[in-house]
Amino acid sequence: MKRKRLKSLNWIAMLCFVGMTSVAADTVKLAYVNSSTEIASTNVIKVVLEDMGYDVNIIRVDANTMFQKVADGTADGMVAAWLPGTHEEYFNALKNQLDDLGPNLNGTKTGLVVPSYVTVDSVEDLKDSAEQFGGKVIGIEPDSELMLTTNAVMQAYGLSADNKFQLIEGNEETMIAALEAAINNNQWIVVTGWQPHWKFSRWPLKFLNDPRNLYESDGYIGTVVRQGLKEDMPDVYNVLDKFNWTAADMEQVMAWNAETGTDPYLNAKRWVRMNQDKVITNQARFGYLQGPTYDMDTGRLYIPSVEIIKDGKRVSVYKAELQVTDTQAPMLFALQYPELVWLEYAPIGYGTIVKRVYDRGKLLCGVRSDLSQKGFAYLDEQGRYAGFDIDLCRAVAAAVFDNPEAVEFVQLVAEERGQALQSGKVDMLSRQTTWTSTRDAQWGDFTWIMFYDGQGFMVRADSNLTTLEQLDGKNICVVSGTTTELNLEERFSQLGFIYTLSAFTNTPDAFKAYEDGVCTVITTDQSNLAVKRNGFSDPKAHTILDATISKEPLAPVVPHGDSQWLDLVKTVMMALINAEELGITQANVDDMVINSNNPAVRRLLGGEESFGQSDLGLEADAIAQAIRAVGNYGEIYERSLGENGIGLQRSLNLLWTQRGGMLYAPPLR
Repeated sequence: MKRKRLKSLNWIAMLCFVGMTSVAADTVKLAYVNSSTEIASTNVIKVVLEDMGYDVNIIRVDANTMFQKVADGTADGMVAAWLPGTHEEYFNALKNQLDDLGPNLNGTKTGLVVPSYVTVDSVEDLKDSAEQFGGKVIGIEPDSELMLTTNAVMQAYGLSADNKFQLIEGNEETMIAALEAAINNNQWIVVTGWQPHWKFSRWPLKFLNDPRNLYESDGYIGTVVRQGLKEDMPDVYNVLDKFNWTAADMEQVMAWNAETGTDPYLNAKRWVRMNQDKVITNQARFGYLQGPTYDMDTGRLYIPSVEIIKDGKRVSVYKAELQVTDTQAPMLFALQYPELVWLEYAPIGYGTIVKRVYDRGKLLCGVRSDLSQKGFAYLDEQGRYAGFDIDLCRAVAAAVFDNPEAVEFVQLVAEERGQALQSGKVDMLSRQTTWTSTRDAQWGDFTWIMFYDGQGFMVRADSNLTTLEQLDGKNICVVSGTTTELNLEERFSQLGFIYTLSAFTNTPDAFKAYEDGVCTVITTDQSNLAVKRNGFSDPKAHTILDATISKEPLAPVVPHGDSQWLDLVKTVMMALINAEELGITQANVDDMVINSNNPAVRRLLGGEESFGQSDLGLEADAIAQAIRAVGNYGEIYERSLGENGIGLQRSLNLLWTQRGGMLYAPPLR
């Protein structure tokens, strides 16, 4: 039965302590069309169902095939039906073989779109301005429903008469590229468009009025499943039935997907992790409840942990707080504050992580998920992990196992860092993480500051700007709504500077504006400036000023609970710094072990007396092994971040013995 959901924006779990069963071990098949909207929604559903323990295959097809596959049962469902307009023909032909679950997103629209500076407001008036538009309507795939409708629209409004307008075939990417190029040059352009779409949050755009109502307006994206799914896979059916999100939700995922080098699946995981309150559903029956408490005054049921069971094994764990919604028997509760916990519990007690790492035979090290740009973490030309953060992981692996390759890199988006530490998903986090008191208390133990970052400024090399004071009166690009913007306002106000602010909603837009000359200066963390500069066509044409206006100390982090593991990782970090100070390098480490007359050198490398290696669970020559593998701190920095890397000056990251340097580590003895 078709219906519009007008109230609930969240997928709410109604839990009843009756009829608890295990999750079925099935593969779910979801069909979708190759559109940015459906790529976003289908991947989000895939992540949610995988979190329940299901295997999920997503199948990309054309619109007609999508409906046919669901109707004949070769696909279990879709969240991609544009109704009642775009896909109405396909839906009506097969609706007796389908189970329509209704809208998952309301307020869709299709039509012709122009930049807001274009003075034409109606499709009807386009024919009088054909020359200004270059006689073109920029379209997408020729077999898409939107293009078929647009052909009919152009005929109906007389746009095709006398070849005034041509409908240009392409795809979503070519349409966006043409739109962006026109806007950058303040040119008139008309494109086929639909909403939701991230382009409306990126640029000021408008739909042209459609007096004949040929395009779809005030439609919805619907969920359609195969008949029998409710009986075969009741948990999957319930998730799909409850799936409902907003245009803003979808456009957030679409905007992430539009960034160069990103993975739609990882972006879906990122959104799900950030929006647990919207996506925790009655997606599984619950195995058992540990230590629940019910507050009769507030109506809240607090469950320390809810274990999800599949085939007799725990597949995931939730922390949950529930609110009573119906006091009649059987009592029902709505999930209020869910928190997904990883499969493996965080260890507690001295030496437990050390033992786990040794027993496993490899280190699990959390690193960034975007590996497209050189610097802190990336894939080199051979597809091998490389970068500053990567070398810190390898140094620990070499010290523990005498093998820098005994490490598994766990890719994490920023929002996953704390949870990965708390749950024991990683043994160590080396991912450009700023040391703050809150993170230290909640996430894990920070080891040692390995990079002093701070908010900096980048200018063109030919601008002759070299100091902070010279930025007074300049136009500065910044990402709006960030601490970067607040730091800039606070510091420049203190200095009495007057400046023009060019604010953008995301990082790519800010850097694009800087490259296009919209502003003279761009500001963000210095490490990010260096990474972005390295991606420019001519990196040497841009200079990062030797000036910072904030503190961003970056350090590796380990889980709470095992002080031996904390000391071990911290010792390796401090040893890399001490090695540079003592002149020990990757090239001379073997010679230094034998021939150095410096007791500090010999002690560090295991040549004489101990600095506590055995207490840490390390061999005497553990640090020598780490240096053989990756070199000292200076070598690691130079290889990835310095002149041989992304060209970032060491500045505060010089040794304390060098002018301006803050890098300092206690002696190991």
